[in-house]
Amino acid sequence: MSDWVLALIVIELIMVIGWWVGKRIGNVGFIDFLWAYGFSVVAVVYAVLSPAPSFRVWSVLFLVFVWSLRLGTFLLARFYRHYPKEDPRYTKIKAGWKGHTDAKLLGMFLFQGLTISVLSLPFLISLNNTAWFYSIGEAFGAFLVLVGVIGEWTADVTKRRATNEAKRAGLWKLSRHPNYFFDWMSWIGFSIIALSAPYGVLGLISPLLIYGLLTRFSGIPPSEKHLKGQPSFEQYRSQTNSFTVFAPKLWPYRKWLLWTTLLMAVTLGLAPYSPPHFWQKLTWVYEGAPFRFIDGLDLILHGLPWALLSLFLLEKLDPP
Repeated sequence: MSDWVLALIVIELIMVIGWWVGKRIGNVGFIDFLWAYGFSVVAVVYAVLSPAPSFRVWSVLFLVFVWSLRLGTFLLARFYRHYPKEDPRYTKIKAGWKGHTDAKLLGMFLFQGLTISVLSLPFLISLNNTAWFYSIGEAFGAFLVLVGVIGEWTADVTKRRATNEAKRAGLWKLSRHPNYFFDWMSWIGFSIIALSAPYGVLGLISPLLIYGLLTRFSGIPPSEKHLKGQPSFEQYRSQTNSFTVFAPKLWPYRKWLLWTTLLMAVTLGLAPYSPPHFWQKLTWVYEGAPFRFIDGLDLILHGLPWALLSLFLLEKLDPP
């Protein structure tokens, strides 16, 4: 707990400095990349105080740095391209404040620091795990983090090259916000890495909060607000999921895929029934039990239908 408090104090001091700089230059748009880079800062604090073996410390730091520095540098480049013009989101927020603007602005920076500390719980938990090597579950979590980073980077690059908000290529044909989806995937990966440590279940707070923020508050709603009502966007919207990267809504084989997935879930997904191999292997993953290569293949084989079914269910939770 003292590690978390110290990291909170450090990141809040950085946010206070950021608030002062924002006042001086009359532009607070840099808070976006400051927020992303902030995760690397708190991870370093956790690492310095960590009782974990060096291999675990450096591997967790590597994953955090890859995610944090990639996103932060992308947001820094966006800020630089538009500077000195401020991001319209923050201009609008400040215009809506009636007096005490500096104090409210400070509150906004401090709140961003608090979100960094809360969302970084998987890092803290993982760095208090004294096991030397990664379990198969932790390795899978690390894999998800890297896939998420690559997917988000691919989506960001494609978006920058797009000439029309409503005509997308690649991943943007499968989701209106694939960058958010893959960012969320990285957080699922971080939480899976934390699961095998004491109190690891607390790490699930991060992907749940990220999902809510991206789909209901600071992600999809404001980014689509100015596009609603435009015929080209409404057509794109009717054909494409808002969040989940999955088969297009108008794909002619969707029903066939759904029924096939359900059939596979109750047969292959539950075989051999007493107990189901999938559940047995998941238990091993959670407990950090030794895993053979054949066990990993068994988990993938029996888990595939459940993964597809999860995407169908997640799709139903997408904002319209």
